[in-house]
Amino acid sequence: AEAAFLNASPHLTVGIKERGYVGVMLTVLWTPEITAAGAGIKVSAHACSTMKPSELTPNNPNSPIDVVIGCIPANKNWKQLTRQLPNRYDDHPQAKLSSWCRRRRPLEENFKKENIADVILTKVIDSSSTKESPPLQSLELLEGLTSNMFVVYPRKVLQTPPSSLVLGGYVRQLILDCAEECGYTVEIAPISLKDTAIWKGVFLTSSIKLIIPVHKMLFPSSICDDGSYQTDIVWREPTPKLTENPAPTACDLLYKKIIMEALKNKKL
Repeated sequence: AEAAFLNASPHLTVGIKERGYVGVMLTVLWTPEITAAGAGIKVSAHACSTMKPSELTPNNPNSPIDVVIGCIPANKNWKQLTRQLPNRYDDHPQAKLSSWCRRRRPLEENFKKENIADVILTKVIDSSSTKESPPLQSLELLEGLTSNMFVVYPRKVLQTPPSSLVLGGYVRQLILDCAEECGYTVEIAPISLKDTAIWKGVFLTSSIKLIIPVHKMLFPSSICDDGSYQTDIVWREPTPKLTENPAPTACDLLYKKIIMEALKNKKL
């Protein structure tokens, strides 16, 4: 995409090739189309760029973010209400549907408040027990609104939900491909909130920012009089030990690996 954009716009790109890389956002949309000639597929594409050259460096430039879990605060109907929130797992999660931009708006409006960078989509677990379990024990975490999610467990284990429940994003696949070379084992399974006490790290992946570390994960615990949600912290990024040579985190290692491979192969 970058090469095509630069070659198509020589009057805008003088000197850019020599100064660094240019980020280009390429969107390709296909829709079924029925004409007099028969059924077919209409494909359209759009590319945009700030045209600002940048350098690919092995150090992750993304600061840790706060995220909130998309769940209706606890009441007797919380499971039913949470199931009614927009989700992707029961609507062709493997496909990047343009309708998701519209369907996710209630999640953005209700949960993505100030200082909240993303909303984590959830799936309610049906328990065989007759006793009602609390929300934190009845939810699986799936993905962000436009990102995939990974959790770092002890013994260098990365866990991410299966592509049958989430969009199999491009950077998600890069992580799966290079995790072993970085010393990590990957487990494909839904992420349970029961295990937060042993989480060593959480990060999101997206094609725009690659790897984004998570600082805090919030949970809507109650509804205030004004209709807003009161949140509690259910997980916080562990404080690193003060040493002269701190061990690199999973985010550091994986980001560096992805960037170095991109520089080596001249693609990302």
